[in-house]
Amino acid sequence: VSVVGQAYVVEVADGGDVQSVSAAPAPVQAAPAAPTAGAPAAGAPVPAPLAGNIFKVTVKPGDHVNEGDVIVILEAMKMETEVRAPRAGTVGEVQVAEGDKVAVGDSLLTLG
Repeated sequence: VSVVGQAYVVEVADGGDVQSVSAAPAPVQAAPAAPTAGAPAAGAPVPAPLAGNIFKVTVKPGDHVNEGDVIVILEAMKMETEVRAPRAGTVGEVQVAEGDKVAVGDSLLTLG
C-alpha cells in the first residue's frame, strides 16, 4: 500500500482484520551485470506494484513489448493482478520466476 508516496506492507487476516503494518523495505538493487554479446542492453527496472507471489511471467529477455502489454501476473490475497509494461521497449533481464515472493518496489525485470 502506498500512502503519500511512502510504501507500506499490510498483512490482513482471513476475516479482514489488519494483522500488521510496516514500512516496506527498500528494494535491493544489485550491480548491473555486464551485457553479453547479442544480449539486449540493460534498461530501467519495472518495480512490483504490490507484495505477493509471481503467478506467471509472460515475457522473456529479448521480447519486444508495447506500452500496456501484460508482462507479469502477481497473486496477492487470492487475487491476480496484471503488471503491464509502463512503456514500449525490449525486455532485458527478467529477475523473477513463477513462485517467487516479491515486496513492493522489488524489480521484476528491466525494460530497455
